[in-house]
Amino acid sequence: MKNILIIDDEIDIGESLAIVLESEGYIAKAYSNGYKAIEYMKTHLPDLVIVDVMMPKPKGVEVVRLLKEDPELKNIPIMMMSASKEPIPLTEEKWDAFVRKPFEMEELLSTIEKLLV
Repeated sequence: MKNILIIDDEIDIGESLAIVLESEGYIAKAYSNGYKAIEYMKTHLPDLVIVDVMMPKPKGVEVVRLLKEDPELKNIPIMMMSASKEPIPLTEEKWDAFVRKPFEMEELLSTIEKLLV
């Protein structure tokens, strides 16, 4: 079973998404703090990370930067998600997919499947 880590400052959203993903056969865990999530990943390497763009500290793009700087975590696929209607600022950081909230569950699951191939 594939392991997915969700990082969203609104823990209710992260935990709800984790429940849905578990019902689809994934192992899922949610964190509301990007720093704590990265610490967790050092001992529990996920197969995919889903990161909310609009978090207070660290911001989603900062989480991506920290993941990409870590030799043990840099190859984990990253899906960004955001409820903002504003364009997401371009950064030097690379993520593998982007989904806008609210999303259709079929779209999210399809994107996850593509990233986990």
